[in-house]
Amino acid sequence: MKIRVRILSIAIFLLPIDTSLRCQTIQTALAETDDGQGGFLSQWDATEKKLLFYRDIKMSSVPAARMYGTDGSEVAVFPVRDLQNSWYADVWGVAATPEGGMVLAAGVGYTAPGIEPSEIKTVLLTYGSNSKLEKVWDVWPYQFFEVAVDSKGNVFGKGLKETKSSDYPIIVKYSPEGKILKEFFPLSLLPDGEDTFHPAGGIDQMFLVGDKLFVWLDRPKELFQFSLDGDLISRASFQPALSALATKTNSVKIGVDKASVNASGEIVALLVFRSKDRSIWHPFVQLVLLGQKGEVQEITPLAAPSNTSTFLSGSANGKNLYLDYDANTKIVAVVEH
Repeated sequence: MKIRVRILSIAIFLLPIDTSLRCQTIQTALAETDDGQGGFLSQWDATEKKLLFYRDIKMSSVPAARMYGTDGSEVAVFPVRDLQNSWYADVWGVAATPEGGMVLAAGVGYTAPGIEPSEIKTVLLTYGSNSKLEKVWDVWPYQFFEVAVDSKGNVFGKGLKETKSSDYPIIVKYSPEGKILKEFFPLSLLPDGEDTFHPAGGIDQMFLVGDKLFVWLDRPKELFQFSLDGDLISRASFQPALSALATKTNSVKIGVDKASVNASGEIVALLVFRSKDRSIWHPFVQLVLLGQKGEVQEITPLAAPSNTSTFLSGSANGKNLYLDYDANTKIVAVVEH
């Protein structure tokens, strides 16, 4: 089985924030998310108002993902423990479910690392609100790197397919029971085919806003909007505007680490600018507001509420969402600033 390797990033993923989160916080003990077994990637699920952490893991005794809600709910899941004879789980994407659980897109290894031939399964794992594994979906020949769940519990997986064909749908929509409902977004829409997904300094993302599914592709700097039935609604290129911005700032390249859509349909994104000085990359970040036609509308500094805060998401009310650590770095809170 040939499995494509995912390039890990330490950047925090972005999903849009619902204004109903205002004046609410999520708090959790830092020890739960910094247990010495590898750092978590972070993600905000605006549909279910949940904060998710996920990572690759080799131990059965520590979680691969944690989820916290504004309602005080907490879920931790242990796929290496739950999947008999597994050695490790590489978690590529995660999303909250309407029932209070979560779905993981993962590659699970059933042979020790380095042992050939290797046995790896690409799966979707559904967990309930009680942290119990409810369903294992073998999704081969697909390998999903992003996953989203709508209000009805339907699961959207986006990724690559092991096939000799040069064209195939890169998004599959499943029912809550795992039945394929729709396959869409043909690879032929992308002139560079699978090369579109090679790292380009930023992160590809897929997220839901109401009854629309958005896909941001960082290499071509394009945003696609689909209906939940898989119909293409719009496609906008931000490559010209961002290339001009790179030239203006003397940057070698610009990557989009986070992208969201606000209530007005504008794109709120976190840009990573990379300048080259004596063969050393010097990154700096800025927030940017992009219009629906691909234009840069506004650039603002990244203003965190404290030096222990990290940017999580933009919001529809002009503020930003941050992960904030207290002075003793013992508590993690989602705060709006």
